[in-house]
This record gives sequence, structure tokens and C-alpha cells, in this order.
Amino acid sequence: VNSETNINCKESLTLKLENGDNIERFFKDGLRHGLCVVSLSEGNVAEIRGNYKEGKLDGKAKITFKDRSTVDGYFKTGILHGFARYFDKKGRLTFIGNHKNGRPDGTCWKIIRGGGCVVGRVDSDGHLTGIRIAYIYPDYKTALVGSFKDGVMEKGQEAAVTGMVED
Repeated sequence: VNSETNINCKESLTLKLENGDNIERFFKDGLRHGLCVVSLSEGNVAEIRGNYKEGKLDGKAKITFKDRSTVDGYFKTGILHGFARYFDKKGRLTFIGNHKNGRPDGTCWKIIRGGGCVVGRVDSDGHLTGIRIAYIYPDYKTALVGSFKDGVMEKGQEAAVTGMVED
């Protein structure tokens, strides 16, 4: 697309950029709008598929990385903001949580390969660091509760899962 091309339409099209990137779907006033698919040739991101508003991700989107891992979540003005799920390259769930301004926020779940999960409120940097964080065993009945640093237990004590509270 050259600089003289005016993209002021509400129709589907595909742009193939000089660097090899592809942008598919809708444009409005020259900006991505509605459902768009952006395929990237450089960097760690392979594809961004989601809803755009005024050229920025807004609403549900899926980001696929070059290693085939993905993030499925909600965006606000181009920033991860709301519920998101992370999957590894084999499609296995690895992390679940809400996000605020691009960082995990509140209670999050880190799924451990081989079984179990680490659950707790993340710190201001979005890490499972602090006290009252739990490793829940694969039986989802037994747990270790204690202090963790970036999802790794430093000390804990045995506990039993007796119920749940929606957060």
C-alpha cells in the first residue's frame, strides 16, 4: 500500500506490507476497525487476531507467539485488561487471571506441568509473590499454604481445601 492509498472503508481487505507482515479485515478512517488479523514477520509475536477500535485492540483477542504459545484475553486501548488465559505451544493451559493495565491482578492461577497449581493474589508486579499463596495438589483437596516468591514456595504448611470463594 502506498501513501496515496486512502483506506476509508468498511470492507474486508488484505494488506501485504514490504516487511512481509499481513493485515487482514476491516478499516475505518485509515485505522484497523472490527475483527482484524495481523500476521507479523519480525519479533516474538506471530499473529494478533482480535477486535480493534480506532486502530487499537479493544475487546477479546488472541495473540500467537512464534513458539506457538498463546494468550487469549481482553484488551482495552491496546493493553491486556481483563480476564486472560495463557497456553503453551501444545495448547495446555499454563496461567489464568485478570489483568489490569497489562499486568496480572488479583487472584491468579499458575498451572503446574505434571499436576497441581499455585493460587493466590499477585503482587504489584503481577507475580505470585507474598504470603497466603497456596500450592494445590492435583487431587484439589490437599494444599500447602505459605510464602512464595514468583510462584516458588519458600515455606509453607499443610492445609486442606474446604471450599471456595468467587473472586
